[in-house]
Amino acid sequence: MGLGVLVLAVAVTVAGCGGPARDATRSSGGPASTAGVDAGTAGSGTAGLPGGTTEQASPASAAPAAADRAVVRTASLQVRTDGDVLAASRRAASVAQAAGGFVAGENTSSDPAHPSKTVSELVLRVPNVRLGGVLDQLGALGTLLQQRQDATDVTGQVVDLNARLASQRASVERVRALLARATTIGEVVQIEGELARREADLESLEAQVKQLADQTALATVTVTLVGPDTLAPVEPRPAGFLAGLAAGWHAFTAGGTWLLTAVGAVLPFLLLAGLAALVAVAVRRRHPTQAPTPPT
Repeated sequence: MGLGVLVLAVAVTVAGCGGPARDATRSSGGPASTAGVDAGTAGSGTAGLPGGTTEQASPASAAPAAADRAVVRTASLQVRTDGDVLAASRRAASVAQAAGGFVAGENTSSDPAHPSKTVSELVLRVPNVRLGGVLDQLGALGTLLQQRQDATDVTGQVVDLNARLASQRASVERVRALLARATTIGEVVQIEGELARREADLESLEAQVKQLADQTALATVTVTLVGPDTLAPVEPRPAGFLAGLAAGWHAFTAGGTWLLTAVGAVLPFLLLAGLAALVAVAVRRRHPTQAPTPPT
């Protein structure tokens, strides 16, 4: 019986301590929530709006799985065709279309007198999941000279943009609700200005999300097709300060080489002319020319 009394006393003590704590939590929930709303409103820059708005931070998103990561993929390859470059270019376009992609750009340079030196460059957009197969088919159009692939993980950027987009949409809806409850001209003008600003921010976020979704859904493939008589594959020209410095140094060395070549070609003639001049000077010194005697 003593054990039963002890258990009952402990239960009563725990109940007495827990009840007030829950009541305190419930009673403090309202003010705490209100304080959170006020802080969110002040942080959102809408303290001047009639009625105020509530800005709630979106919950942290869980890290996406490896299969759900957003990756921007690009690839480039150079292929020497065995025959008609234009025909190979059409086949490359067909490969992209069969994979569910399209031709985003094309640049072809050819000489009617030398069709075997034609160069065609195509920019293809193909689904990321079919990039490997597309590259294999493009490489089979001739002899693969060069191939490169790059991948950039933008998962964090996608998650951040989607969270900001959801928050901005909710913010616009709250301001629209405030506009519906406005009762004076001043309130309407003030709320409409804030609504226009938030809608512009929303459109900007939507454009960024759309562009990033396009980049992660479709890979960009640049394929350069060259004719069988092309001496070297066409390489993209680098840009930037270092590229300009390299181009200037190349021009300087090329100019110096040309100048040395010209000097080397003229030098034998200069030596011969110098030798002839020395002989003429020696002869003149040995047989000086006498001045004519003036008449008396």
